[in-house]
Amino acid sequence: MGRKISDLDIERLPLSVYGREDVSKVQYQIEETIRKYVHILAWLQFPEYSVAPDVFVDYGGGHGLLGCLAREAGFPCVIYSDLFEGCADDARKLAESLGLAADSYVCGDIQAVAAAMNSERSNWATLASVNVIEHIYDIGDFIRTACALSSGPMTLALSTSANPRNPLVVRRHRRQHREWEFTDGPHKGSYPMDTLKAFCSVRRDIIRAAVPELSASEVESLVTATRGMRKTDIENSVLVYRQTMVMPAVPKDPTNTCDPLTGSWQERLLDIKEVRQRFGACRFAVRLIGGYYAGHGSRSTTRTLSKAVAYCLNYGISVLGSQGARIAPCIMFHATRR
Repeated sequence: MGRKISDLDIERLPLSVYGREDVSKVQYQIEETIRKYVHILAWLQFPEYSVAPDVFVDYGGGHGLLGCLAREAGFPCVIYSDLFEGCADDARKLAESLGLAADSYVCGDIQAVAAAMNSERSNWATLASVNVIEHIYDIGDFIRTACALSSGPMTLALSTSANPRNPLVVRRHRRQHREWEFTDGPHKGSYPMDTLKAFCSVRRDIIRAAVPELSASEVESLVTATRGMRKTDIENSVLVYRQTMVMPAVPKDPTNTCDPLTGSWQERLLDIKEVRQRFGACRFAVRLIGGYYAGHGSRSTTRTLSKAVAYCLNYGISVLGSQGARIAPCIMFHATRR
């Protein structure tokens, strides 16, 4: 499949500008991308059961190449999903050009996926996502709904580069949080659907529009207290404050913030204990797996040194087990129910 993707003529594909840019990035890092996707698909089939997995859900699939690889790997039913219609449309066209189209393309959140699967009887459902869970507004609702997609065995592999165990990753992400919270965009890594105005400014506008008579100090206190809320929840909190004069609790995390208009968290550093507990409440066992370094470099000497360092770090990640997440660039939640 890697060769198929590398051979694609991006300019001839009927994709959006954003879609072409996305696929171009994959072509540049094709070896790393395929290795990562194979790693995820392998974990989806662990542990082995008496039956083979019959449904694969590529959740928040973006360009959809993970779903394409699942199709090529032989999953009987592949379901692609993404919140944004433009991404779903690009993913369908790209998959068709590769001859690896999914069985269905769902535009919506996990509730939409559940609705689409109502007619499918699954003996063993699997779901994977790459850099999606750190953006999900209500992680509890997502886990509850995702865990109910199958009445039989189920496996989820949820990968994220927002690794809260690695101090260097945490420092970098907190810097990003502050940038998006207090500075107007566009920012590095912005998507076409992202709000360009600083998140705190958007919340300030929402609060003032909801209750214009609030004083400046009240508005600023509410702006601080509603960090991490989307528009409807901000408006409800402001109305409750007007009626009770009780200010919402300030978020425990010092920097995590979300786009108030879309509800998408900006590279949220998840509470691993909370995620474990939520999966546990659904009777899923959870394993935390550290991801691996690729080793890049524009020159051969730099690339050789980078790969050598990556090899040493990756060996340490493997040997340390769950503790390897402390030096890993990313992590994966591997949740299973027998």
